[in-house]
Amino acid sequence: MINYRESDGQSLIHLINMIQKDELIGAEIGMWTAQTFCTLLDNCPRIKTLYGIDPYKPYVDTIDGETMVVDSDMIMQVKIQALTNIMSTGLQNKVLFVEDTSKEAALLIPDQELDFIFVDSYINEQEIIEELRRWYPKVKVGGLFSGHDYESPAVQEAVRQFREEQNINSNMSVFDQTFVWIK
Repeated sequence: MINYRESDGQSLIHLINMIQKDELIGAEIGMWTAQTFCTLLDNCPRIKTLYGIDPYKPYVDTIDGETMVVDSDMIMQVKIQALTNIMSTGLQNKVLFVEDTSKEAALLIPDQELDFIFVDSYINEQEIIEELRRWYPKVKVGGLFSGHDYESPAVQEAVRQFREEQNINSNMSVFDQTFVWIK
């Protein structure tokens, strides 16, 4: 059972539900156990399609100088939990599960396809800004661009740099480690 109050994306529910469209297409990049993914599926009934993107491969996370090693045993447990969580929603008909790298998955999704996105996949400082650059074109004008881990100084700096380089002047809101703005 998913505890929505502990989900990273719970603060996005009301924002997604305010999008003025009958059917929504969204994506989460970096699913981990799919807790946020399932929270959005369960609480945003107008979602028609939700891309879930994660390679589910071992990795080393080094953001802000702290190292976390995720080995093959751990990643397999995480993937099984993600798939179990998705199946428990009963909404798997709305899911497009892409088990691939963010870079490869971005090639599958046309620009301006998404009404919203939640990016939570970066594992080092350089990758943060690359992920923002890679996924920003995929969101429609008027759509929600959001991401996680804003408590990290590296994420804050990358978001600041990205908004400056793209000349983004729309207001940004931050709540519970999640940043979001309207494109």
